[in-house]
Parts: sequence; C-alpha cells; structure tokens
Amino acid sequence: MKRLSKRQKRSLISSIRHWQRDIKAPLEEGIKIINDHGAYFVDYPQKGKNTNVPCYSEDCPMCRAYYRVYTCTNCPYKLYYGFQCMEVGSGHWHAFMKNPNLKTCIAMIESMQKILEEDERMARDALGGTGW
Repeated sequence: MKRLSKRQKRSLISSIRHWQRDIKAPLEEGIKIINDHGAYFVDYPQKGKNTNVPCYSEDCPMCRAYYRVYTCTNCPYKLYYGFQCMEVGSGHWHAFMKNPNLKTCIAMIESMQKILEEDERMARDALGGTGW
C-alpha cells in the first residue's frame, strides 16, 4: 500500500467518525437495527420510528468520494484490502448489512482504523521512524 492522498485520508477519517457517531453510538445505547426486506431502520427516541440507518454509500464520505457504478477506484478500503467493503463474504460492510449489530459495526470501524494506522506508520517510517 502506498501513502494515502490528502483526499483519501480526509474521507477515511470522516468515514470513521460517521460510523462512530451515526451507527455505533446508537447501538451502544441499545437501539436495535430493524431489517425490513433489505432496508434498515431504527426507532430513535428523539427522531421517531422507522428512521433510516445511515449505512449506505450515500451516507459514507469514502463512498461519496470513490464509489462509482459498483467500482471503488482509489477507495482507501479497496486499495488496502484488495476488495470492496460490500463484497459478499469478505467485506466488512457486507458483514454488517448481513448482521447489523454492535460487533459487526465495530469490525467495520476497526477495518478503517487499521488503514489509517498503516498510513501513519508509513509516514513515520518515511521520516526515519522518529515520528517527527
């Protein structure tokens, strides 16, 4: 993997924050995600019943930046893992959509954090390992 561009890094950080704030936080509060024939809803006390879960490509900063007609050219996730997050059987997003719970949400977040950590390690190595 080569170093992330500023755009890639910005979209990755924004995606991590999005998943932490909009998906993980409600799950940690005990709010359950309801799968209604492939559409995901939650009943937020402050927002009302059947609120859409913001877990689709139009909600994700990385997807908004890189997802085009079933391809994810230059997406940090695809570049790091070698496959799209939505790939059946291997992608973290696909695993979340199949079983939307706190465990699969955390796995999605950790998969993105791993990319960021690798980029930061590469930056340190480029500076001789000093971090400065």
